[in-house]
Order: sequence, then C-alpha cells, then structure tokens
Amino acid sequence: LNAISQAGLFSAVTTSFIIASQPNAEDTTNALLTQLILLAANGTSAPQSITLPQPAGYSSSNVWAQSLAYASLLLSLFAAFGAILGKQWLGYYKSNRHGHGSMEERGRRRQQKMEALRTWYFDAVVQSFPALLQLSLFLFGASLSINMWSQQQTIARVIICITLFGVTLYGFTVFASLMSSDCPFQTPVSVVI
Repeated sequence: LNAISQAGLFSAVTTSFIIASQPNAEDTTNALLTQLILLAANGTSAPQSITLPQPAGYSSSNVWAQSLAYASLLLSLFAAFGAILGKQWLGYYKSNRHGHGSMEERGRRRQQKMEALRTWYFDAVVQSFPALLQLSLFLFGASLSINMWSQQQTIARVIICITLFGVTLYGFTVFASLMSSDCPFQTPVSVVI
C-alpha cells in the first residue's frame, strides 16, 4: 500500500476508536424512551417531569486517552495530506523537467532543479510524512493502552507489551541504520539523525 492509503486506513481505524470511546448516550436515550412510553400510557394530560441521568465526567485517564487518540488522528491526516502534496510536487518536477532548447540548456535546467531539491531538503520533507504516520501509530498504541487499562488491565498489559515490542523493534532498526550506512533498515528518523 502507498502512504496515502495507509494514512487513510489508519485514520479510519483511529476515528472508529475515538467514536467507540465516547461516553455512552444510551442512558439518556433509554430515559427519554421510558418517558415517551409513560406519556403514551397515561395520556398527554398528565405531564410528568423528565429526569435525565447526569452524564459522568471524563476521568483523567479517559482525557489522556482521548487526547492521544485525537493527536494520533490529526498526525495520520497530516501524513495523508503530506503524501498527497509530495505526489503533487514530484508530478510538477517531472512534468517540467523536459524543456525546449539544446541538450546543454536542458541539462543545465535539470541540474538546477536537482540542486534546488537538495537546497530545500526535499528528501527530508517527503520522508517526514511517513514519520508522522509512525508517530501517529505510537500515540494510538498509547491511547489504546490507557483506555483499556481503565476497563480491563489484563488486555491492557497485552496491548502495552505489543506496543513496547513495536517501539523496541523500531528503535533497533534506527540504531542499526545509524551504525551502518549499508543497513537496509533505513527509516525517516534514522535519515534525519
């Protein structure tokens, strides 16, 4: 899958998680339905007061989980946006690379464009978009761990272990690529460092 598809799929998963972790509105709905049934049974001439359940506030762990989930969602959307921009920039570069003129003039323009790519750190900018998606994945793992810890600690421990394994593996690939420039495990982070 390309970066745009990955970011889009990950954004959808993160959005689903955010929606699922919102406070439950079923209690309010059930109270309103009960009130409608009572009104229908007793007739509309006997108005009764509606007592809606007070929503429980967010716990501090829920606030953290929600904050990390929203940060994860925004980073994945920025990664998708950046991938689209990167494709547009490369399309522009490719469409304008063959110009008119002598072979020497075209070669000079091509060299100017290549130097501009280096001057403006094009490679680093384009490589930052997958790094945003990788950071987004880490934040999602942290959010999922925090959210699950308040509900079921055994499941949360499994999620934490898998997240830590992923972070450790990623750290290993960054370290390995820093130790050897021939290492095939180059990542956006190792390129920047």
